[in-house]
Amino acid sequence: MDDRHVPRDRRAAFLRLLQYLRPHGAALALGISANIGLGLVALVPPLLYGRITDDVILAAGATEARIRLLVILALLLAAVYGLNSLLAYARGYVMHVLGESSSSLCARMCTATSSSCPSVISTRGRPARS
Repeated sequence: MDDRHVPRDRRAAFLRLLQYLRPHGAALALGISANIGLGLVALVPPLLYGRITDDVILAAGATEARIRLLVILALLLAAVYGLNSLLAYARGYVMHVLGESSSSLCARMCTATSSSCPSVISTRGRPARS
């Protein structure tokens, strides 16, 4: 890799990246929120599986009540996994859009200032000049 594209100061490089994302603040907040939601939703299935194990499989008592509880817990698991899929899709879509728009903005800024763009950025399907 060419050494002139390696940032010497990581803080300065991070602040420069934030400049590219500033116009997309709402989308960035949505993507971060979806990522946090994914982390929280991932905590629910082990709790529901624990309830199934303790209150349905190992419990003694009326079979009809245990079957009713099993159906409710299974529906909750399906809803949790559906929410997990929805949040993963939202996060992936938003991050894809942000990546595309920020890389095109970076390419326009590099071309406007006649500076050398990193080789990972391409313009109109052609590799950027390096």
